[in-house]
Amino acid sequence: MGKTYSLKLKKAKGKIIWSSANKKIAKVSKKGKITAVSVGKTTIKAKNQKKIYKCRIKVISKKTNSQKKKKTTEQSTTTESPDDTKGMVIGNRNSKVYHSPKCDGLPYERNRIYFDSWEKAEGFRACGNCHGGKSDY
Repeated sequence: MGKTYSLKLKKAKGKIIWSSANKKIAKVSKKGKITAVSVGKTTIKAKNQKKIYKCRIKVISKKTNSQKKKKTTEQSTTTESPDDTKGMVIGNRNSKVYHSPKCDGLPYERNRIYFDSWEKAEGFRACGNCHGGKSDY
């Protein structure tokens, strides 16, 4: 793994004590520099002036270009926000409802899954607000 990222605590005064809840996933230096150790989730804590601040992190495996291409051809969904959402639908992974990109009831970004079309949103039902309960636009 070995990838690093530095955290900073804004408006901190005095000493900051950094810690990782799971050092097998990520470790943190005395200066807030996080180093990925293995794939998983953990929480990084910063203690400053009797207050504790938490940052949840997720360490993922970096995929090669051939692995990314294979995933793209096999699946028509993504959790990353695409640049152009024309013709796409956005599903809510929790409620299993899909929406048009301009719907007022879009889920939080962390709960979104993107489909190329409503036909590919298998197992999801149409949003009653933006689709009027219909399965198409």
